[in-house]
Amino acid sequence: GKPTEPSTGKPTEPSTAKPTTAKTQGPTNTPAPTHPTDQNGCSSSPCMNGASCEPRRGLFMTQDGRDFDCTCPDEFEGDFCEKKKTDCNLVECPVFKCKEGVTLFTPPGECCPRCGEDCSAVRCANVEKCDDGSLPLVPPGRCCPQCPTPATPTPPPPAFCVYEGRRYPFGDFKTRNPCLHCSCMEEGVMCYSITCDVPECADNTQPIVKDGECCPSCPDKPDSMKLQVTGNLVNSMTGMGMPNVPVSLGRMEMGGGHTLMGMGNTDDMGYVTTLRTKEPLERGRDYFLYFSTEYSFEYVQYPFIQVFFRHTGQKDMYHFTV
Repeated sequence: GKPTEPSTGKPTEPSTAKPTTAKTQGPTNTPAPTHPTDQNGCSSSPCMNGASCEPRRGLFMTQDGRDFDCTCPDEFEGDFCEKKKTDCNLVECPVFKCKEGVTLFTPPGECCPRCGEDCSAVRCANVEKCDDGSLPLVPPGRCCPQCPTPATPTPPPPAFCVYEGRRYPFGDFKTRNPCLHCSCMEEGVMCYSITCDVPECADNTQPIVKDGECCPSCPDKPDSMKLQVTGNLVNSMTGMGMPNVPVSLGRMEMGGGHTLMGMGNTDDMGYVTTLRTKEPLERGRDYFLYFSTEYSFEYVQYPFIQVFFRHTGQKDMYHFTV
């Protein structure tokens, strides 16, 4: 029902307080809390009037920054249980005695009826149709038919979201918390917590959480590294480097044959710069550098030069002399 003012007996207007304002009207004078942004919003006791607080788990909406829900007692409502429900059964309504021909009606959102208009002294305009083609209707408590009030067009929602003071376009985005996956949508920002599995690592090593990542992973093997083999291809007769020679890295397979691992070129001084490989090298495996050159000296041509080596796990400087 709707409460009445003791002095006048008139029904009071419903509270229009919002959860984010400090002037909340209700049974307590506690200001409405600001939206918490910590991972467990219940730690700041945001729920009011004896309500219980439950942190959200997994998927949750964060458009307002909340990651908790308030369970309100029966007589309260609102995001923070800050508003008292209106129970019309508890409202004592005044007795109205209307004129003859005047009917009682209860306005929308109110508990008590009141007298309508006295239609005996009212002349209505002749409205046959409304602008939208509909027929005019007589509202409760009124005398004359009326056309519906045109609805105010709703502005389109913004094409971005604001989260932690930053703007993000529609779609997935990263936050400062690597364990939180968020998406910007028309409804707001939706985030969910990432669930991690703990891997089993070899050689009794323990999983570690690397910088910028959420889930633990096994540490890199010390003997598994991208190819850092560097060296220079030198002509043994002149001592000069052989520039711009295509060079390939291959891995000798156990059953014969080879697998191409990476490609590059010697630089202007004949040095083999660092080659990027498809996968880390393995210690103890046989590899070879395959040079393709048309360099010739004293009528001896070396179109194909192969240099074999065994990876030792060190960033050694190799000197290739041909």
